Amino acid sequence: MLNPFAFCIFYLQQYNLGNVSHL
Repeated sequence: MLNPFAFCIFYLQQYNLGNVSHL
């Protein structure tokens, strides 16, 4: 079972990585 909080953190990390990669 995935932890909603952990999933949120993972999503935020992916979003941040996407922004850095885009820049």
